[in-house]
Amino acid sequence: MAWELISKFGASGWLEVGSGISLRPLTAVQAATKTVNSLMTTTESLYPILDAKLTITSSTPTKNMTVDLFIRPNADTESPGPSGAYEPYELGSFVLDSVANSTYYLFEIRNLDDKATFYLKSNESTTVLVATLSIRMRSVVSAG
Repeated sequence: MAWELISKFGASGWLEVGSGISLRPLTAVQAATKTVNSLMTTTESLYPILDAKLTITSSTPTKNMTVDLFIRPNADTESPGPSGAYEPYELGSFVLDSVANSTYYLFEIRNLDDKATFYLKSNESTTVLVATLSIRMRSVVSAG
């Protein structure tokens, strides 16, 4: 149909932002120093939407506990990363199940800044989780 919109995924597919990320209870950690534009082609890094995938690679999470995803704009000192009770620029939360080696998704997140770095915060009270974070870029194009 004319003017119908469809999702277009970036040619790069899922790209790993960071692996072996130690998620300590109630502590925000930088997922990696890689930014969107350092992972993707120039065109793809400007896509307006991204999907995020979190894989828990070690430990078993508590059912219905969350891991929050944040960005630090511009990856510079003008915008501090989340720490303590300071939690700016939250993109969403992965809701976990009590299953070891499991994968969780957040879809259709706005790509706010292609120079941003990603942070994760586990809301577990005692369990330390180890995770991998990946992203995939998405755009919207005309079907016709």
